[in-house]
Amino acid sequence: MSRRPRGREVEIFNFSFLDILACTIGLLIFIMVMVFILQSSGPVADSGSLIERKLSDAAKAQKAAAHDSQITDALEAALDRVQVHGEPDLTPQRDAARSARDAARARFDQVTRELTAAQSSLDEARLSRDRSVTQSLDRAKADLASAQAARQRAESELADAHQAGNTNAVILSPYRRPGQPDEAFQILHVDCQADNVILLKVNNGKVVEVGRTALANIENPQSDFLRIILEHRLLDHALVLFWIRPDGYETYAAAVKNLPESTQYGFEPADADWSFQAAR
Repeated sequence: MSRRPRGREVEIFNFSFLDILACTIGLLIFIMVMVFILQSSGPVADSGSLIERKLSDAAKAQKAAAHDSQITDALEAALDRVQVHGEPDLTPQRDAARSARDAARARFDQVTRELTAAQSSLDEARLSRDRSVTQSLDRAKADLASAQAARQRAESELADAHQAGNTNAVILSPYRRPGQPDEAFQILHVDCQADNVILLKVNNGKVVEVGRTALANIENPQSDFLRIILEHRLLDHALVLFWIRPDGYETYAAAVKNLPESTQYGFEPADADWSFQAAR
């Protein structure tokens, strides 16, 4: 009797898939390493974003590699169960493919650790730089405060020097009523210049300008001149004292002409370079 030929099982999987998978993973790792090396010489400001991108890409590749490893393990388990009569033993090739895969996986893990270490170093460098910038800013603030204090002292010394060297200063001292030394006039000083009048009062030991009016506007009821004089008249023992500069006689005449009725006033001549100061 003739023997009926036994059907031979045809296996669609073979060990070339493992070789391709291992080479693909190794190629991906090689490309990532080369890109990282080529870009590592860029500016320090871009290193952080570069490392972050590489870590993100490494995480994605690691996830894909884990998925591929699961598929490979399943395929290897299936291939271990396949026994084909008459075919050569491919166990050495399978073991070599596994070794290549394991080496590629180890290299991938090493690159991931190096990227993580580089990220940690970069974070530490950023922290150190921030501390350095903060310290520099604090020093700059302290220097600015010191400079401002020195400037204030210099301005004070300059004012004192100007005060000491001002030989044309006129002291505005309180004026007592004749026969009544305990009653002082409330004086509004009016500095009559060529084109305007400047109204001055002594407050807290200082001469303060309370208003000014141009000669052309001196008749206006809303001007500082008439408004302040009307307010000043309400005080006890109010007096308006005009100081007439050499070029201010026309201004003085116009001011007196527009004074409200029954306003007590007086006048004094003043040189062009006089400055008014309060008695101390």
